[in-house]
Amino acid sequence: MFLTENEISDLIHFLNNDEQFRCLAPIAFICAYYGLRRSELLGLTWKSIDFAKQLITIERTVVRVRTIHESDETKSENSNRSLALIPMAKRMLETVKDEQEQAKSFYGKEYTNKKDYIFTWDDGRAYDPDYISKHFKRP
Repeated sequence: MFLTENEISDLIHFLNNDEQFRCLAPIAFICAYYGLRRSELLGLTWKSIDFAKQLITIERTVVRVRTIHESDETKSENSNRSLALIPMAKRMLETVKDEQEQAKSFYGKEYTNKKDYIFTWDDGRAYDPDYISKHFKRP
């Protein structure tokens, strides 16, 4: 199922204006505009983003089998790719980075994002891939 640009805009607007789902807005944005698998999305680290060259590089995944598993590989060799960083995505990622820096400062030693993932809970814990799927079920 593909969303139109208006449907994506409506979804992002809804998520941004709902306290419970606000944290999912950047995730939905990146998934919708770049068509990433949830494992690729959750595998994005800040090293995956080159703001100067305006590129997003997909090269690792996070999946759940029985426990959460990180991999320095994607599903297939063809899954490794670099995508143009569109201006809206760049602004959104800069906002996420700023918020993450504030969270690191607030949580101090309790901040747990040691692998520098982009999409985490405020305290740096990685998202469980099933959490993402659970909140974006097919109608």
